[in-house]
Amino acid sequence: MAKTPQESDDKRKPNGQFGPGNRANPGGRPKGRSTAAILRKLYDKSNKDHPGKTNHEVVLERVLDMALGGDKWAIDFITDRTEGRPIQTQVNVPDTSNNEVVVA
Repeated sequence: MAKTPQESDDKRKPNGQFGPGNRANPGGRPKGRSTAAILRKLYDKSNKDHPGKTNHEVVLERVLDMALGGDKWAIDFITDRTEGRPIQTQVNVPDTSNNEVVVA
């Protein structure tokens, strides 16, 4: 069974968060080993099945084919990256069910 924060010997606060001076991961994540860094490296390689094209180009062509076939995800993906995502606005509508006047 897992230890409670009080039973743990890793300097946790009563709420379970790590306390000051905790060295649970002193080295941190290794540099250049993130998923994004690895994908960028692989994307830049030449594609063996499509000479003269990178993996990135092949993937984007596939997404374009999906969009042209009507795939909503692919259409949204291309639109978001070429036109930009729409700005989302939030409208706060006061609750008038109790007939009170709300002054903001």
